[in-house]
Amino acid sequence: MNENPFKPASESPKRLKMFIFGPEGSGKTLLALQANGVTVIDCEKSTTPYGGDYQFHVNHVTDFRSVVASVEWLAENKHPYRTLVIDPITIPWESLQQEFADQRHEEEAVLKPEKRNAGYKDSGYYTQPNDWTPLKRPWKKLMRLLTSLDMNVILTAHQKNLYADQGVLRKIGVTFDGEKGLGYVFDTVVRLEEYKGEYTCKTIKQRVTPGKPKLPDSFETSFEVFSNLYGEALTREAKPIEYATTKQLDQIGRLIEYLRFSPESVMKALRSYHVESIAELTAEDAATIITTMEATKEKRIQGSHEAGRSSERDPLMCDYTVAKAIYRDIEDSGGDKKAWLKKYGVTTFKDKITMEQALAICAELAQIIKQKEAA
Repeated sequence: MNENPFKPASESPKRLKMFIFGPEGSGKTLLALQANGVTVIDCEKSTTPYGGDYQFHVNHVTDFRSVVASVEWLAENKHPYRTLVIDPITIPWESLQQEFADQRHEEEAVLKPEKRNAGYKDSGYYTQPNDWTPLKRPWKKLMRLLTSLDMNVILTAHQKNLYADQGVLRKIGVTFDGEKGLGYVFDTVVRLEEYKGEYTCKTIKQRVTPGKPKLPDSFETSFEVFSNLYGEALTREAKPIEYATTKQLDQIGRLIEYLRFSPESVMKALRSYHVESIAELTAEDAATIITTMEATKEKRIQGSHEAGRSSERDPLMCDYTVAKAIYRDIEDSGGDKKAWLKKYGVTTFKDKITMEQALAICAELAQIIKQKEAA
């Protein structure tokens, strides 16, 4: 790798990523609607009373998949919105759990039809401990999308009582009604609580750079405090996320196959980019990965070449992985596989040509592909 992959760090105004919870009627929706350029994913029509008083767009959906599709549209398209509100996130979380339970229910009914005859189909499905990992996978994808979205994001949630786990219902406080990791995902967590007959905002958590201004511990239910704190970040135009192109995804797939990376090592690498699949990569991240993998590929080929040259016996012959890479490059160049084989007087490249010949073919094909892309 000749080009330095590192870039100077730069600071840009940070978007507001906030999670609000509180009791019914405490003003969660009203607080969120005071933000700039608001569009709302309204899951229980809580914005209906405010349509005449506030300027915002709305999408009334309740199921998890529709919520994800709405957020993906905002991520991939140019639009006039600055702030996304999901009100409340409790509903999509419940929808995802129900969808998962229904799916498991049907699977169990098919695998154990005798239970269906015994009324199993109507008995419901109880989520098991080992269900939570696959259940939360799509949820985590939504959270990653929300945090990477170039918009201010405000999520609201219902409030519920918190009980001691001692076999008796002894209330010890309150918490939000939603996936338990929500409080860790967002930079700011605010709870609306009643004080002397009025609701005020209490700062539960805020993630800020040391020395930077931060929210007060308690403040009025007004968006003015956020406007003063975040400034330009609240009004900046949203930029669509540029995802990896089909060409980039294909190239990564071929390199993974060529380098024989295990599924475990691929997943580990992807998680370092905060994604679960190559399809979720941004174009910039995909380009970085391709550059790194191409350098690894080149080192392996050169290593094989050097090993062949240093041997006093027969020259090192083209192996399966290199032959497969040649066939792929021929396809990418628009060439004819049979014509290339005929050129070297062989029926296959594997074990029929030397590694030195294979490297020469790779170099020639790379030049053809480069000229084709430039044209």
